[in-house]
Amino acid sequence: MEIYVTKPSLPDLNVLIPHLQEIWSSKQLTNFGHYYKAFQEKFAEQFSTSTPILTSSGNSALNVSCCALYSKGEVITTPYSFVATSNVIISSGCKPVYADICPDTFSITADTVEKLITKNTTGILATHCYGIPGDIDGLSAISRKYSLPLIYDCAHGIGVTYHGQALCSYGDASCLSFHATKLFNTFEGGAIISSDPLIQRRVKKLTNFGIVDEFDCDEVGTNAKMNELVAAIGLVALPYVESWINRRREIYFSYLYRLSALSGVDVPKISAEDHNYSYMPVLFRNNQMRESAIEKLRENGIIARRYFYPIIPLLSAYEKYRKSAQKTPVALDISNRVLCLPIYPDLGAETVDFICCILESLS
Repeated sequence: MEIYVTKPSLPDLNVLIPHLQEIWSSKQLTNFGHYYKAFQEKFAEQFSTSTPILTSSGNSALNVSCCALYSKGEVITTPYSFVATSNVIISSGCKPVYADICPDTFSITADTVEKLITKNTTGILATHCYGIPGDIDGLSAISRKYSLPLIYDCAHGIGVTYHGQALCSYGDASCLSFHATKLFNTFEGGAIISSDPLIQRRVKKLTNFGIVDEFDCDEVGTNAKMNELVAAIGLVALPYVESWINRRREIYFSYLYRLSALSGVDVPKISAEDHNYSYMPVLFRNNQMRESAIEKLRENGIIARRYFYPIIPLLSAYEKYRKSAQKTPVALDISNRVLCLPIYPDLGAETVDFICCILESLS
């Protein structure tokens, strides 16, 4: 039996079924129905955020936010993220410009961003990688100084706080993913968080084709709204988030205790006030050691991931940006040494011990 880097956490099916029966009875399957609104309200209450605009995926949340906030031009972003972060920039008619990352947070910083700002810059799109808060204060200052909309890819950030405030509440808009691989999932889904009522109204309209009312559509939108079935799953799953995070925390510290003593293996520091332990990244001394670890783990049925590798400018679809990879040496270095180990609530202590024993044998 293979052990993968993650496994979906699901709510009790027996609790979900009555909600499904209610949807079947009502026949309202989409278009901002009862469960859409109930999930919105419960999410905002639980995480002390503005009312989220619920979307069909994290990608659609990012795409709608880019279309709402950026004019045509250049968007400064990170090379060290899932490819969706750059895809949405291009699909909204803009061009990604890559800033280097901080080796401690894996995120772009105010310093790396400011050097790249030109008359063509239309916005900033940053990622809170692994749920670790990026340079929030610095990027906010740059955003205000140059009047550049700031969007956060907060796909990894549910349940994390920064200065006592939900991580997903920062920026002009913050986008969450509820994909099956995430700590909290609705199978597929996402959300846009913004404290600006004007942005809230616009992104909600854009998730529904740009429709104003039954007689008019005043701009080109898309169909990105969350349906009732997905919203019901989210509503039922929300009460489990705290227990899922608590179990992940136990696993994280089990890893930390064993791996922090290993030569050539570094466990990144987590400085969040309240982290969600959604990923278990480790950095090896070099690429050769990382590849040896992957091979040995897979021989024993452990499927760890090079997450993120390669960096986005080195992907085939981004060939025209390939030269920019050399301008982000920290991101390039981290991507060649990083490995995410399995972490999810069902992961047994004996499996964590087994993984650590394998890595200890390599050091």
